Amino acid sequence: MMTPFRRFVASAVALFGILGGTLLAGPAAQAEPFASTAVAAAPSCATVRHTVGTVTQTVYVTNHCPHSVSFRVRIALHQDSPCYIVQPGHTRSVKWSRFQAFQGISWNCA
Repeated sequence: MMTPFRRFVASAVALFGILGGTLLAGPAAQAEPFASTAVAAAPSCATVRHTVGTVTQTVYVTNHCPHSVSFRVRIALHQDSPCYIVQPGHTRSVKWSRFQAFQGISWNCA
């Protein structure tokens, strides 16, 4: 059974695939909200895993790239996380309250 978050991600991927060409053809200001989400902007050599526990939730970013990557976690109704830099071959985790929704990842913040 698919969790609500996974359903959301699958829907976002499908929607971005359908609308991606239209959004990218428009002005950059229109495409920016989608460019900062985990689905739209993740480097192909980095992986993101999101887990939800009883009290907290965690995002794990693993860098398989030959260079460092930087990211921020976007959290609903809360300040975004600091900018983290992940070296090649390493994983960084960010944990916060389960009751604040995960809104994606902003890449290349450093």
